[in-house]
Amino acid sequence: MTTMIRRLLGTGLIAIVPLAVAAAGRPPKPPKLAETPAMTTFRCTAGDSGSSSCGAVSDATDRVRDDGQPYGYDLTRILSSGFYQFNFPSGSGRVLNLALGAPIAPPACSTAGNCNPDHSQVVGYPKVGSDALDLQTASIAVKPLVTSDGAELAGLLWGMSCNGSPYQAKVHYTFSLPSGNGHWGFNFNKGVYPETDNATITRASDGLHWTVETNGLKGELLSWNHTGLRRPQSGPSHEGFYYVNFKFTIEIASLPSPSVGC
Repeated sequence: MTTMIRRLLGTGLIAIVPLAVAAAGRPPKPPKLAETPAMTTFRCTAGDSGSSSCGAVSDATDRVRDDGQPYGYDLTRILSSGFYQFNFPSGSGRVLNLALGAPIAPPACSTAGNCNPDHSQVVGYPKVGSDALDLQTASIAVKPLVTSDGAELAGLLWGMSCNGSPYQAKVHYTFSLPSGNGHWGFNFNKGVYPETDNATITRASDGLHWTVETNGLKGELLSWNHTGLRRPQSGPSHEGFYYVNFKFTIEIASLPSPSVGC
């Protein structure tokens, strides 16, 4: 090998040899997936009271609902990583209907004395529809898991099998109120918040539909960077645990690559 290198040095060809070897030994890098627009449809709408899952709020009915129509491709998408992201800013004309009801037990922020001053505006809603909280700025993040303690599935939504098998998932709702006093999260994430439950996500056989849901599971309401905290740029304050049902479907028109199909 040393003799060969010397000969190549003498001919001036050594500069092209590493490139040729590298090209021959390294597989081509797969193209990066495009962000894929998605449509999100909740099982229940704010005005729906005709079925058991969409009746007046109880622990058995859906407490997160849409505003009467699906959230279209301009608001939700699956990123190249497989991370699902739902987002609409204030002024979009859309709202997300949230009816948390009363906490399971007195919230920890009551004992700590650091509840968000807007706590009473968010909790305690006995009904859905016009009597619930209409979030005008909201986002939802979903990541499927391989273990209940929070290890994320490689490829996230793209990495899921298409046989309807359930995966645990962490689901984070994030929102703010018109007062602008900090921001809120309502999270199902057992790995980070051990007293909460993970949600469930499944992927349909066509590879184009995912269903995310809870059935009597427990999430935690949290708030950051508000004036009720000792240091305003800190948090979160723990604003209580709530049993909250919801179910929504994520739908895409086509796959960004056959490699993430079924």
